[in-house]
Amino acid sequence: MDAWVWGLIVVAIIAIAIIVWLTLMKRRTTTLRDQFGSEYDRTLQQTESRRDAEADLIARRERREQLDIRPLSPAAQDRYSSQWQQVQSRFVDQPAQSLEQADELVLLVMAERGYPMDDFEQRAADISVATRTSSSSIVPVKP
Repeated sequence: MDAWVWGLIVVAIIAIAIIVWLTLMKRRTTTLRDQFGSEYDRTLQQTESRRDAEADLIARRERREQLDIRPLSPAAQDRYSSQWQQVQSRFVDQPAQSLEQADELVLLVMAERGYPMDDFEQRAADISVATRTSSSSIVPVKP
């Protein structure tokens, strides 16, 4: 074969590789955006590049997958749902106290489900994955 044919083959292979790579990157972005929702956009704004933001989100997802997060028992769901409704009903009259109680309740639920409770920023990162990927919320509230 002539050299120009080999050159054309190499160019075609490179073009196909670039198309495949761009398609995979677009799919990764779409998957992360679907999984994280508005957290994707927030993380993108706080980092220097899309690559850094997506690497952060992937690391969060991988960390979350390593955790042993348990669903609440039906009795615990009922108990926490009832407590949550009580906190909400007191909000208008006692907003500061209600916020403190809501925070305590969320921490109790997280601890019971198995979330590590050491660091606030890490808890927030762990929840950013859980709230979009699990079918139950952190504090389930019955309608």
